[in-house]
Amino acid sequence: MQTRANPPATADQEARIQRLLQSFTTDPTDLRAFRALEEHLFLEGNWRELANVYESRLRVLPATGADRTDLLGRLASVLAERVGDLAAARARYEELVRLQPQNAVALSALRKLLAGAGELTSALQLAELEEAQPLAAKPR
Repeated sequence: MQTRANPPATADQEARIQRLLQSFTTDPTDLRAFRALEEHLFLEGNWRELANVYESRLRVLPATGADRTDLLGRLASVLAERVGDLAAARARYEELVRLQPQNAVALSALRKLLAGAGELTSALQLAELEEAQPLAAKPR
């Protein structure tokens, strides 16, 4: 299967992205700028900058809540799978598990990171937590 690279951004698009970055840097609560940057950076494959935008957004979100946990999961995934910063991904997955101890995706990802780092005792403890979780019903 061939993949097609996105065509290079035009000067107008680049100027718009720079304005959005400046707006978001000034005000990380600007949800419109955040969403536009997230989409652009994801489609562009600019994973490091996307992780930076996520980190900036996390700094202004409440310490708990669905917005925070959703963003933590996306950030941890980008860090682990795209950026390759496993230590930072681990820290974000650990934070996510503290906020949502039954989050099966976060438990599994954290367990894999721990096992990959040779922390087998910790990985086994997480596997036991995963096993103790009730199975979630899947929509038909």
